[in-house]
Amino acid sequence: MSRLLPRRSFLASPLLVACSKKRVAELPVLGALPELPLTDQEGQVRRLQDYRGKLLLVAFFFTRCPSVCPRLIARMQEMERALAQGSRPFHLAAISVDPEHDTPEVLRGYASARGIRAESFSLLTGDHSQIARAAEENFKIGLEGSYDPDKPGLGITHGSHVILVDRESRIRAFVRTFDDDAVRALLGYVEALESPS
Repeated sequence: MSRLLPRRSFLASPLLVACSKKRVAELPVLGALPELPLTDQEGQVRRLQDYRGKLLLVAFFFTRCPSVCPRLIARMQEMERALAQGSRPFHLAAISVDPEHDTPEVLRGYASARGIRAESFSLLTGDHSQIARAAEENFKIGLEGSYDPDKPGLGITHGSHVILVDRESRIRAFVRTFDDDAVRALLGYVEALESPS
């Protein structure tokens, strides 16, 4: 089971709700990407800073998730298709919160089953303690527990927001992925970031 709102974060701000273009255009810098060594579904070592120069969408998931994660990944794919209609360079990254299970091989199979292409959408794994620290300290996304088949949600609780990172690797907005207008909200944030001031 995933928590829609992290326990301690600034996600309750007006950035999450539909707002005027003027309000969106004032997106603050909410943080910077962590130094976090990861490995993608192709076995390539990655850092989130590798995508500097592109808009980056980041979320947390795990392949064994029975409920929220499939919807989260599907919504990210909707966002990917929407962004592909424009000319802005972008990349998506979903970081596993169950990295002991989610090896590059497992991620590759998951990606293949869902039509995820590594060129534009990376599924990432790494050290659990580093991922947990980055989720809470840098991304302000709640993350608790570890895999336990006898517990609800398989023992893992994590936030389900998609985090928008600008071309300078700065965290700028959070999108509630299960809102009906999530894709439209994302495109509004992107337009605000990319429009001349």
